[in-house]
Amino acid sequence: MGLCSLSFLYLFLPLSLLVYWACPLGLRPKALLFLSFVFYYGTEGWMGLGLMVFVLLSDWMLAGRLLGSRNAKLRQAFVACAVVKNIGIFLGYHIFAPSHIPLGLGVYCLTSLGYVLDCYHGFAIWGKDPSRVLLMSAFFPKLPAGPIVYYGRMVPQFFSLRVTLNNIGEGGSLFLLGLFKKVILGDSMAVLFQSLHEIPKYEVSLLGIWSMLVSLSFALYFTLWGFCQMAEGLALMFGFRIAENFNDPFLSQSINEFFGRFNATVNRFIRRHVYMPLGGAKGGSPSMVCNILILSVCMASWFGLRPNILLWGIFLSLFVMIEGYLLPRGWKNIASFFQWLYCAFVIQFSMVFWAGDNLSESFSYLRILFRGASGMDDRSIYLLVSNYLVLILCCLFALGLPRKAALLVKRIFPGPAAIGEILLNFLLLTSVTAYLL
Repeated sequence: MGLCSLSFLYLFLPLSLLVYWACPLGLRPKALLFLSFVFYYGTEGWMGLGLMVFVLLSDWMLAGRLLGSRNAKLRQAFVACAVVKNIGIFLGYHIFAPSHIPLGLGVYCLTSLGYVLDCYHGFAIWGKDPSRVLLMSAFFPKLPAGPIVYYGRMVPQFFSLRVTLNNIGEGGSLFLLGLFKKVILGDSMAVLFQSLHEIPKYEVSLLGIWSMLVSLSFALYFTLWGFCQMAEGLALMFGFRIAENFNDPFLSQSINEFFGRFNATVNRFIRRHVYMPLGGAKGGSPSMVCNILILSVCMASWFGLRPNILLWGIFLSLFVMIEGYLLPRGWKNIASFFQWLYCAFVIQFSMVFWAGDNLSESFSYLRILFRGASGMDDRSIYLLVSNYLVLILCCLFALGLPRKAALLVKRIFPGPAAIGEILLNFLLLTSVTAYLL
């Protein structure tokens, strides 16, 4: 049972909301934690649920021992145990069982580890009732793709989980929009990418390769963004807010800005707990270069430990360093359109490292791009024409145009806009249901 299944959409979600809304305010955190465990059991079984409970409970106990100790070395030892355990489990699955990674492993490992680190730095407290701390990490809608949340921003909301009609309406709209982005846009682009990827190397054209790279970036973006927006919407329906994880990254005018907009909560977590403790941009050029490379590799490893993906992170880190230290100061005075064009080109080009099943295939695509190939081929044209409507929608959403248009209509015509939103939500639900049948 996944967030994009009909069983979740028409059975688990309505029942969960009814059970949750029927509970007294004081019991709602425990009820939501129970529902999250039920969802996870339905997705990963007893083994997956047992692993998650072990990680979260052990971190809660380590945090308690940490805050109860005044011995600096002992406190550091408790933190080290949490780091080794959580990162070890995360890396262990990616290295030794990459095809059997439990749902949300990275999300709940990093969130729970962040709680221990926040306790160490004095940003979080410990309580005898672990339910709210466990819920922070185990909240089921955010497990597929995040966001990474923090104790100080999320747990205080669990003490007043009041649900309003406005939250239900806003949350429902966000959830359906995210579901549409994931199922209709993300999945369609994934199918298009796979079809373009299957074109033999001796037949592929420049149009085919660039179309493959763009479709891959769209598939990745709308899948992750869709999941995160679904999580935001469901959180509102349960009475609280979680952080936004994507903020129109394809509108970025630099690679550094792109990292701040794309998977933003993971980026902030790594900057806060890895990059800054290493010294950040301080300590001279060698130290700065090393820290940026570490930051980029950590960001890339969130998506997997394949050499291709790690090389993708390193490639983008080179442009972060170029932008920060090699480009002339006058670069920022260049028209914003050309800065955006540069960033868009680099992002799409970087997908060549992700597109290959291995490094050899990625480099073969690079050779075709630089050595030249035919401009177009019939198969690529056919695939693009067959998917033109979805491609147009992807471009519009990537540029943030539907959101801007919706805000404009709401400001000028608030009454008709409310009716239009209801009709749009019904259309989104109908189209997603038809796609999933």
